[in-house]
Amino acid sequence: MTQSYWEIASFRKQWDLVVVGAGITGCSSVLELKKLYPDWQILMLERGYYPSGASTRNAGFACFGSVSELLDDLEHNSENDVKALVAKRYHGLQLLRETVPAVVMDFDLCGGHELFTDEHTYDPCIHSLIRMNTWIEDIAGEKDVYEARTVNGYRTIFNRFEGYLHSGKLVSWLHQQVKEVGVEIRWNCPVRSASTGKVVLENGTEIDTKRIILATNGFSREVADRSNVRPARGLVLVTNELENIPWRGTWHYDKGFVYFRNIGNRLLLGGGRNQDMKREESTDDVVNPTVKAYLIEFIRDVLKLEGNWAIEHEWTGIMGFSTSKNPVLDEIEESVWLAAGLGGMGVALGMQFGKDVAAKVALSQMKA
Repeated sequence: MTQSYWEIASFRKQWDLVVVGAGITGCSSVLELKKLYPDWQILMLERGYYPSGASTRNAGFACFGSVSELLDDLEHNSENDVKALVAKRYHGLQLLRETVPAVVMDFDLCGGHELFTDEHTYDPCIHSLIRMNTWIEDIAGEKDVYEARTVNGYRTIFNRFEGYLHSGKLVSWLHQQVKEVGVEIRWNCPVRSASTGKVVLENGTEIDTKRIILATNGFSREVADRSNVRPARGLVLVTNELENIPWRGTWHYDKGFVYFRNIGNRLLLGGGRNQDMKREESTDDVVNPTVKAYLIEFIRDVLKLEGNWAIEHEWTGIMGFSTSKNPVLDEIEESVWLAAGLGGMGVALGMQFGKDVAAKVALSQMKA
């Protein structure tokens, strides 16, 4: 891409920091670094006209893990590791609520349920309630956070510390804070590569910078070949306005692979990637018909939604998963940090993870 004399003189410069990805993690990291280094010239790059990462393409849940999901995690990780991850999510949500006014992001501590349709999945969970409640008491200092209930004829486990929010309003507010401290955000800037001292956009534009944070989550492999964070596509559907919606608050099903909630009098339903796991390991913004058919069948046969309901909105969001579901923070090249792999829990983890990223960058600065 050619550049004019005027462009080079006025716009081309070396930045102190370029952050690729303007989601929760990216915004949190730059807000923290601006406190430490107010004179730094910081640029944020976002690949789309709208934010295109998981931060604004999720289901708007503020949660830290359903019982069946945590039991599944215990099959692959130690109890100490899983409990530590739950603690990160819980404290991350507390930080989010302390940072962003509830009224700004429509936050509601509505409580959440996990729904069960058979004894095979319900029995291990109900037998683990004491264990899980002990975890949360150790983490939050609150007793009996999980409790058994029956709702709409189904056995459920209720979590009184779960809530929901408006993801778009949350990220919009963060962008406003970022702009107010002098950080520039540029849109429609997909990145081809990032290496020490340089970010290259898809159109060939080269951006000189002293430091780079790749807050790219599920898109990390497209920018950093060595990334071990794998993408996971999630489908979300939203119905029309309904006269009667019997499902309010947040809900989980099948180890967290299905999730649903109300948005006013609409039903939001998402997930189902375990129905076609291999094809859903993708960053393509394409609706998988197998997954969509499964979710619609779930609405009809499990939720038994009545009336003239129809799907009015559908979209995909790209999550990023590490092998342990823990976020990955690595200096993959000199002064290039990869911050990704939030395991579908970016709302809970993103604010604190951004602070962790900033601390790592600041530590490097002190050593320099």
